[in-house]
Amino acid sequence: MMKTGGISCQDKQTILDEHNRLRQLVALGQIHGQPGAENMMEMVWDDELAATAQQWADSCAESHDTSRHVRRFAVGQNIATTWTTKPPGPYEADPNWRRQIAGWFSEVQYYRSGFSRATGHYTQLVWGNTYMVGCGFSFYYDPARGYTKNYVCNYGPSGNLLGYRAYQFGHPSCNIYGMTYSNKYAGLCSKGGYYHLGALSLSNCPEEGIIESNEIDCDLKREIVATHNEFRQKIAQGLVPNQPPAVNMQEMYWDDELARRAQQWSHYCTFSHSNPINRFDGRFNEVGENLGQTKSKILSQKKDFNKHIIKWFNEHEKFNYGPIVKSNLSISGHYTQLASANTYMIGCGFSRFRINNIYYRLYICHYGPSGNKIDEPPYEAGNRDCKDELEPSKLYPNLCTRRDSPSQLNCLTVNITTTVKPEITTTPQRISTGQRFLDLLPDNRDIINSECKHCKPFADILRDDKITNNIRIEKMFNLILFNSWKLHE
Repeated sequence: MMKTGGISCQDKQTILDEHNRLRQLVALGQIHGQPGAENMMEMVWDDELAATAQQWADSCAESHDTSRHVRRFAVGQNIATTWTTKPPGPYEADPNWRRQIAGWFSEVQYYRSGFSRATGHYTQLVWGNTYMVGCGFSFYYDPARGYTKNYVCNYGPSGNLLGYRAYQFGHPSCNIYGMTYSNKYAGLCSKGGYYHLGALSLSNCPEEGIIESNEIDCDLKREIVATHNEFRQKIAQGLVPNQPPAVNMQEMYWDDELARRAQQWSHYCTFSHSNPINRFDGRFNEVGENLGQTKSKILSQKKDFNKHIIKWFNEHEKFNYGPIVKSNLSISGHYTQLASANTYMIGCGFSRFRINNIYYRLYICHYGPSGNKIDEPPYEAGNRDCKDELEPSKLYPNLCTRRDSPSQLNCLTVNITTTVKPEITTTPQRISTGQRFLDLLPDNRDIINSECKHCKPFADILRDDKITNNIRIEKMFNLILFNSWKLHE
């Protein structure tokens, strides 16, 4: 045996990321010829599965382990072996998990429905109810074949059950199955707090770790929003050198969902953009992202978002107003996102961490809808008008606001309440998210009797007397979330 001893923290993260990235593409219906999934679960690492996979990898066998099952559940298994007669150079003895997992997934081109031995690696990888994975690897010399890499991944609970689909076809509908939506992978479902001991979802494993990664406080949220709006007002007024004034430059508001995803990405201690798919938000086609980072040898307690927002704004010096060109995003993309007229929501995250005795502060802001549309300018040049159902902002006279815009933050803890109809009572009542959602819909009879092309799916759900009201709410919510249907068209 030339190399064994288990999977490194970095490889564990790679394995999880690749499995969940591919499962996400399937769940969202983005794989050609494959339907989306209602119940595709986010995978987490499992130490027991990894230990049994490593034992089998160390045995140098090229067949499946018939004794792989554990007390908790039956265990599925994907294996692969590669070899070469060329002696390995530096790092050539290391596993290439991305390539191997992609190889298993490539069987999708032969997959139709149900389990088949020709596509068993693919169906196990995307089996909806499988949510734990643990892998092993060995590298050894086989006199008959040469230098050999042996990959083993164990999955629990097992997939590839004869007579069953790999997953339930449809749009992601986690709540129907008693699960929550994943915090990291849009379209995947999470078991939340019900993972057993030993199962974990990894970060990028910094050597010395995160010092702070908490939601930012209300006062800082207000400061971030105000700084953005002040710069956008300058742009709208034409007070930025070499930049014309703007039509329909919208006032920005804080959004907790955008902030949650920005905060989640900050946990990974990575000064690079997240995958746009993982920023998916059903309210917007795309979500934009601005990044900033500082590092020093001395720990600083500052959370200086303003410093980075000013840096982003100052990129206007490198932007010649006109259609955005992809090659210029690296030098002015922060500015053009900040100056995008149609963006009106922002949420940010922050982490403080240490690697190799260097202290880092990572600043991340997410924007909805995204700016930086290639071949389009960030805003329409012209007089400071508010058109297309926008009206002048009350706080920023040169900005525009939507009639349905939320209120700006007041940093007070307020319970969400509503007053029900006066003929019943005038006492404020707490209401559920589902009930608020139903209250926003037109009268049910209007939907059922409507002839609009978008209303039929809603009408079918309302007519279905075999489902509970909670499931009815969930199904209607998902129709809007994942298809952007309009009730009135």
